Amino acid sequence: METYADGDAEALLACLTGDWVLHEEDGSTSSRSDLADITRSHAAAFPEKRIEWLQELVNSDRVAHHVRFTLVHSGRYRDLEPTGREVELWEMIFHRFEHELIAESWRMTYPDGVYSALTDD
Repeated sequence: METYADGDAEALLACLTGDWVLHEEDGSTSSRSDLADITRSHAAAFPEKRIEWLQELVNSDRVAHHVRFTLVHSGRYRDLEPTGREVELWEMIFHRFEHELIAESWRMTYPDGVYSALTDD
């Protein structure tokens, strides 16, 4: 998560196996390339961010995190000019490890992503 907070997509990818996949709550999946793109776009649009670890559970090759993200929208994000708004997101994310790298992840986010948090009033 620190690599995400720092906007370091390459360091984040180094934590993942070559065939890593992220399973989203709606049944879709995201790839390593998708994650790198998200990390880079968030670094530009939300250079100020905080991550609070609420819970962490470890069991063999599985790790579960409950995390709160606080982001300040100070750069262009998709079609949105900077608003200065502070948004909070909560995530439950589960990882399966292989050889000390994350091989597969499952994620649930509330509200439904950063864009929704910025556009919902």
